[in-house]
Amino acid sequence: MTVRSRIYVHPLFWVVAMTAVATGYFRQLLIVVTVVLIHEAGHAFAALFFKWRLERIELFPFGGVIHTNAYGNAPFYQEVIVAIAGPLQHIWLLFIPFSLLNILPGFTVELYFFWLGCNASLLCFNLLPIHPLDGGRLLYAVLSLFQNYSRATKRYVILSSFFCIIAVSTAVLVKVSSLHMWLMALFLIYTHLDLWKKRPYAFMQFLIERAGKQDPSLYRVNQKTVAVHTPLSEACCEIHRGIKTCFYVEVDSRNIPLWDHQVAKAYMSTDGNKRVIGDLLHPPTETRYNTQ
Repeated sequence: MTVRSRIYVHPLFWVVAMTAVATGYFRQLLIVVTVVLIHEAGHAFAALFFKWRLERIELFPFGGVIHTNAYGNAPFYQEVIVAIAGPLQHIWLLFIPFSLLNILPGFTVELYFFWLGCNASLLCFNLLPIHPLDGGRLLYAVLSLFQNYSRATKRYVILSSFFCIIAVSTAVLVKVSSLHMWLMALFLIYTHLDLWKKRPYAFMQFLIERAGKQDPSLYRVNQKTVAVHTPLSEACCEIHRGIKTCFYVEVDSRNIPLWDHQVAKAYMSTDGNKRVIGDLLHPPTETRYNTQ
């Protein structure tokens, strides 16, 4: 798959683009597109550095969204670095002097101030703790440090929705009349509804990816003691995003270790939803993880 085939441009983007051309704001549109592309390139290069597979990059009138194959299985530090790699691009863009940009044909002082405002607003906006913004991704990563996938996801949706309501309410109170802003608000509301609706599907994607994650680079390990008759479905709900989980199965006076990828793989197999964790007990062969 080529880079070009990975880029998806939302139809609303073309509507806004044609409106900008018709109203004489074509140069401002070019600035916004340039800044958004650099922002998303920051995410993309960080993801590729950690050998994530890029599935697609979506471009909207007000920004972009990068989709990867991580599904919450990347280490915490990678999640954080990939999330902040986009907003960090605006910092160096803000320090580009007018004398350098002035060499571009038709680049005026007014456009320079628009350039500064565009970078500053996108930097602040993307750091809001709202899904699917970069601040939301950081919030999700932090919640996942202390809670399992299911609880972290529920609390993330609730907190993100709360901050989204505050942001939209603030826009109403200050009487924001920008069509661009209201399209963004509608998009955020839709993404939250879609996120809640697709939680079961996202959880299955998470488990499928986790079943193949035996990489010791997932350095942090969470330990969980479970009874031998614990259903695999219940055990899978205790797995964390970005953290390896070691289950200690209580058998008589012993605690036998099982790793989360073993549990996830068994659950994804035939009749996995009817099996218990005791069905997987065997002499452990994978002991290279640090459980300290």
